[in-house]
Amino acid sequence: MKKEQLLIVLGLVRDAEGKVLLAQRVDDSIPEASDKWEFVGGNINFGESPGTAVVREVREESGLEVKVVKFVPSVQSIVWNKADGNRVQVFLLTYECMVVGGKLNNLGVKDEIGNLQFFSLDDALTLQLLPNVRETLSSLS
Repeated sequence: MKKEQLLIVLGLVRDAEGKVLLAQRVDDSIPEASDKWEFVGGNINFGESPGTAVVREVREESGLEVKVVKFVPSVQSIVWNKADGNRVQVFLLTYECMVVGGKLNNLGVKDEIGNLQFFSLDDALTLQLLPNVRETLSSLS
């Protein structure tokens, strides 16, 4: 069994009305996370700062241009069992971001994201969310 650790940046993206952008995960490599809703995000490229990475990831996956408002002061960690029998531990750095341009599209990462949508905080909390997303959104309410 192979074990790996990843550092991931996430964008808690809010629109002008305060709604939150969520992505529905369709990646079956982590069965426990499939079909659940999550923040947009991904890996940090070599030499890239976390803040720069989150702006890039949001643009690549959603088509939206954002600016970082603040770092959410909580580094979360989740250990996942992968479909191939390996395990991965992800460390999650979440940044609150504000939309400053672009247009929302669902074409960004077709193999990982099935749907992108803005939700009110109350509506978001009724969805099947990944644990880190529920924890972060609950701290906002």
